[in-house]
Amino acid sequence: HKTSHDVSGAVLSALRPSPTSRRWHPAVQWVTGIAAVIALGFFVMRGLPKNDEPLATVAHQIDATWSADRKFASGAQVGKGHLKLAAGVVRLDFAKDVRLTLEGPADLELIGPGETRLHSGKLTANVPPDGVGFQVHTERARVVDLGTTFGVSVGTNGATDVRSEEH
Repeated sequence: HKTSHDVSGAVLSALRPSPTSRRWHPAVQWVTGIAAVIALGFFVMRGLPKNDEPLATVAHQIDATWSADRKFASGAQVGKGHLKLAAGVVRLDFAKDVRLTLEGPADLELIGPGETRLHSGKLTANVPPDGVGFQVHTERARVVDLGTTFGVSVGTNGATDVRSEEH
């Protein structure tokens, strides 16, 4: 009569690779493969960053002319990447009621929720208290908002000008 400990030990020893062979028992290979697929599915479903995740909405445009590579209509959801505005004015609405107004010509890159990079041009940001922490990076500066309205201008040589006004 074998105890459950003896049975589990026998099963484990049968599944271990033998000293003369480096191969695992087919049942172990199968279970390991299934576990890997489940783990991969879990990570994919639970939050690997998505490049097409909407970060902002094009709320309003005035005489906007977009560059040839990406064009947006009012109401369009915008994900990560560059927004190259050749001319005009565009308002982008982010989460937490953060609003950016971009004045062309401008090159704005959306990096993630609450984070952008202004490569060139001018923007004005209205960040309410709920949006504290919103960031605008430039080649020479990083502006982290603390609940204000501010403007950022980046010249062709990378020079950055920041102006702020408290609510």
